[in-house]
Amino acid sequence: MRRFFIFLLAAVGAAAAQKINLAVVDMERVKKEYLDYRDALNQLRQYRMEKSRVLDSLRREIDSLKRVYQEQLPVLTDEGRLLMEQRISQMEQEYKKQALRIARDIEQKTRTTLEPYINRIYSVIDSIARKQGIDMVINSSQSREVILYYKPQQDITDVVIGELNRTYASLVGRLKIQYMAVFPFKLLTRSSRTQEIARTIQDIAREEINRYSQFNLVPISPVLSMINPDNPDLNNIKRAVDILKLDAFIWGQVDFKDDQVIFKITLYDSQGNIIDTRGDRTEDKREVWEPIVRSYIRDMLNKYRQSLEQGN
Repeated sequence: MRRFFIFLLAAVGAAAAQKINLAVVDMERVKKEYLDYRDALNQLRQYRMEKSRVLDSLRREIDSLKRVYQEQLPVLTDEGRLLMEQRISQMEQEYKKQALRIARDIEQKTRTTLEPYINRIYSVIDSIARKQGIDMVINSSQSREVILYYKPQQDITDVVIGELNRTYASLVGRLKIQYMAVFPFKLLTRSSRTQEIARTIQDIAREEINRYSQFNLVPISPVLSMINPDNPDLNNIKRAVDILKLDAFIWGQVDFKDDQVIFKITLYDSQGNIIDTRGDRTEDKREVWEPIVRSYIRDMLNKYRQSLEQGN
């Protein structure tokens, strides 16, 4: 910080000596009033809440198992006690791994979500500075202890915010936020492996939806009992879609045979009509099928977004 102040003082001194045209921008205020940036922050909050629910659910399972262990301890055999203790220990380890993984996911999501808007802010400042013949722009929110006075006309914060938000209203009117959800996939083979693969694909779909500021991922927990998650049916899902007021949703099916993963992923509109569908059959190695799944889902969502932008 001290080095920054020294640099700023030198810059101001040089500006005074050479009559450099200076301007200031309050970056804190820009971020607060930049509407797209605020939408992105709301999206990140929802993403963090969704991830927190996953951890909370796992913690409740662990606490429930511990209570059962304490209740049954007086009648457990040594073997039974050891098995339960091992199970609890395994779940605790899984919780720690999950917490670390979620922390990394949130960090990456924050970076990838906000970076385009930060770049847009700097791009707009650069454009305004060039148009107005400004030689140097200083972040006033970072320099309050150094910059004690500047002329009001040197503050271009309002101009920057106005330019950033200029197309927001028309864009939102043309491309409103799309509320989407991912429903439990149909399992063509009942096995723990099929369930695991299906859950992973569903998580990937949620992650990909959360990459887009135009898409708002809606939790389906209020309607889970309606759709029978162990054996979901499209008609029941369509009733849930109507209750949740969704614009689109992802549903699919998974099978597991002869060490092969067979999957189909479909993007539907609010009426249950197919927008796009993809499927494949690959060997059961996550490093093989996960990139394929992610690519298919991303491609479907990109095409859906493009169709919305074109008004189709």
